[in-house]
Amino acid sequence: MKAIFQRLAVVVVASLSVMGCSGSDGGGNGGGGGPKVFPAQPVWQPSGSRVSWGGFSFNVPQGMAGVDRTDHYDMADNLCAITVTQPMAATGDLAQQANDILTSAYEAVGYTVLDDNYGTDLIGNRTQGRSAAGWEYVELRAELRQSGPSDERGHILLVRLGNQVVPFIGYSPTTAGCTQLAHDFTTGIVGELRWREIEYSLDFVSAPRNDAALASAIIGHWSLFQGPSGQEYVFAANGRYQYWGGLSQVHDISDTEIEIVTSHFTGDGAYAVRGDQVAVFPDGRPAESMLFRVYDKHAVSPSMQVSTTPRLGLMRRDSTGAYEVPLERAQ
Repeated sequence: MKAIFQRLAVVVVASLSVMGCSGSDGGGNGGGGGPKVFPAQPVWQPSGSRVSWGGFSFNVPQGMAGVDRTDHYDMADNLCAITVTQPMAATGDLAQQANDILTSAYEAVGYTVLDDNYGTDLIGNRTQGRSAAGWEYVELRAELRQSGPSDERGHILLVRLGNQVVPFIGYSPTTAGCTQLAHDFTTGIVGELRWREIEYSLDFVSAPRNDAALASAIIGHWSLFQGPSGQEYVFAANGRYQYWGGLSQVHDISDTEIEIVTSHFTGDGAYAVRGDQVAVFPDGRPAESMLFRVYDKHAVSPSMQVSTTPRLGLMRRDSTGAYEVPLERAQ
């Protein structure tokens, strides 16, 4: 099935190449059709109530209770607890500092902190990127053990702005909470929605915005294949985009026959980037905008194969709720 999707992707890329990819600001002008009006709101945006604390502000996600503890701020519901502390000095490598903070915090209360492969290489399985507002971040995830295999999970989102860092440290009592490891096979990116709520709402007044850099970062060919479904976006430098998606479904015809039906969804038009929003203007259809992030997903497999995959995360919403589409940059 993936081979079918990849062959169709060649057609998508070829068609954009014919359009020409010269001269633009990464989609900011809407592809030569004149300035485009951004939709009033993205299809998903952070929920909850905004809190100003520690010299910055963020949303307490809907359903979580927030409490100011003076030297730290707590957010919690029945599946997740997140604590943010006052800014502290950056000490060098951001991933290493995140590892040290998360490990020391949980070892101090009796936990052994393990990675996706039941080892101690938290840094090897990290998410790392830069926001539209110019701050860097690293996310690490861990299994928390005391006496044996455990469903308890730890998480850190460490944000660096200049010479300071701000740690958001999380805890989940189960794998259905706000953190999942690769081997959990549960709600995955949907379960981590609270972290996206915080990340997209986080605001440092002094942060220097660099819209042009993020607009440039989105340019490329991005795809996601999951089981019987696949989808691809190509964002060209001339402000045009193309989208293709497909879903294969198996239907029983009789006791000895099945039928495979593949549905295709396509679209193309102009696009534009503003901050951490990308708006698409499909030819002949209503426009929509999505919050997005471009980041690197680092991973170490059980056989110790190391990989780094650039990803484009698009925040979407459907009848089941909000979720992130983690598209990978095509090789």
